Amino acid sequence: MQTEVLLAPLRDTALLAKQAATLDRMTGGRLVLGLGIGGRDDDHRVTGFDKRTRGRRLDRQMAVMRRLWSGEPYGDAAGPIGPAPARPGGPEVLFGGFRPAALERVARWGDGFLAAAAPDWAGGMSRPSARSGRSTAATANRAWSRRSTSHSARKT
Repeated sequence: MQTEVLLAPLRDTALLAKQAATLDRMTGGRLVLGLGIGGRDDDHRVTGFDKRTRGRRLDRQMAVMRRLWSGEPYGDAAGPIGPAPARPGGPEVLFGGFRPAALERVARWGDGFLAAAAPDWAGGMSRPSARSGRSTAATANRAWSRRSTSHSARKT
């Protein structure tokens, strides 16, 4: 079971983590959660979130969701939220997007990259990243193989 690209910055973090863990549990660990930051102004306007902070918000969300999926409590006021996901660390997470920052997010938080078509910048993936010194392609490849060999069946 796979979501395409759900716009995580437009959703409540704890509820998203709980819903994803529930689906992961219901599917026996077969959930593939596709997340993106969203590029349409109207999506952000109607939800009241500042579009300029969407990438930072998603990074914060991923930190919280990974903690919740590992069974840590949600703040001081609540214990663990929802069922434990079927797989340790939560469902497989693929990130969508058309900017090099999306691949950095894959390397840090995710398990792979999801795109309908290769973005324009894909031809420059061998250039080193300013922060890590590693090429974007090497970073993405390292992230792609991080969790399991099941990715090879989905990789096209």
